[in-house]
Amino acid sequence: LTPKIGGSFYYTRDTNQDFDAIQSQTFEQVANFFGTTLNWQLSGRTRLEADASLGLNAKEGEIALADIENPRAIYTRGQDDAIVNWGITWRWKPRRFMDVLIGYKYTNKNSTFKNFEYEQHKFAVSASSKF
Repeated sequence: LTPKIGGSFYYTRDTNQDFDAIQSQTFEQVANFFGTTLNWQLSGRTRLEADASLGLNAKEGEIALADIENPRAIYTRGQDDAIVNWGITWRWKPRRFMDVLIGYKYTNKNSTFKNFEYEQHKFAVSASSKF
């Protein structure tokens, strides 16, 4: 965009197969991820980075699971997941051989089954040096 701001957009598609030994069947899983990154050079030594992505996973076939809130209710359906990630990172380079990083990443996974849903917060702080 400018010498101080950069960004990118990306799309990935992954397919793999899972073998279910109980049903003696192979099921295909397709994952599509869409995302973006943005970098902003605040000064010669400081940079702010932001990223966001949306992942859509679809598994072929159906599975039967009990509801985690009501174990007597059993649901049979396909498993589809939506995964939202976003994060922000601040990098500081006080010396040519030193690097300091502070970051936060948020993940939210929604699924057709509550058993596979989660929300996650990650914080990272690091300091490194190269000699």
